[in-house]
Amino acid sequence: MHGKLSSVKIPEGDVLVLAGDVLRNFYMGAPDKDASRQLRALEGFLGFLDRTPFRKVALIAGNHDWCFELRGEDARKIVAMHPKTVYLEDGGAIIEGVRFYGSPWQPEFCGWAFNLTRDGEALGKAWAKIPERLDVLVTHGPPFGIMDSSPSVDCHEQGDRLLLERVKIVKPRYHVFGHIHGGYGRRRIGETEFLNVALCDERYEPVQPPQVIEVDPRQ
Repeated sequence: MHGKLSSVKIPEGDVLVLAGDVLRNFYMGAPDKDASRQLRALEGFLGFLDRTPFRKVALIAGNHDWCFELRGEDARKIVAMHPKTVYLEDGGAIIEGVRFYGSPWQPEFCGWAFNLTRDGEALGKAWAKIPERLDVLVTHGPPFGIMDSSPSVDCHEQGDRLLLERVKIVKPRYHVFGHIHGGYGRRRIGETEFLNVALCDERYEPVQPPQVIEVDPRQ
């Protein structure tokens, strides 16, 4: 989204799911400066979410959302003042009867936030926390080979193999992610429907429409 969610028409629904990179990229030359400016912007963004008609918002951070990594305690305190929004960082919640789990990590990408070594032990441990019987898994990055390429900028197969392995085991009904703008779309593979919900294209223009899913809670 990169700070541009308020500029698009959002379809009606019960729960709004935001798969990271929610705030503007300030590029102040240092991550801590970006984090401080994003932290000031976070209150306004959450106020915007409060005014939307959704009953709840499920939110994770992305690789541009420095404030959630470097100023995480402060960011979570701000979110806590807005009870409509549920922030998920390696954790789950039942929202409107639907089982969600969210995580911001991805294989190392340009030295930005929430990066871990590709195919490394830390990533494996992060994905091992994903539980079974999920309705909706939300990660910032895609699994390997699934809507994880942007051919227009020569960016190919940036997804995570370890995440793909875990998804094959836990079989969430839906797996929602973003990160790779040119991979926008949706695809069903086996028991899971995968959705790359990147709002912005590679020029950071918010021209890729929000997507809608209908989830009946598991019995």
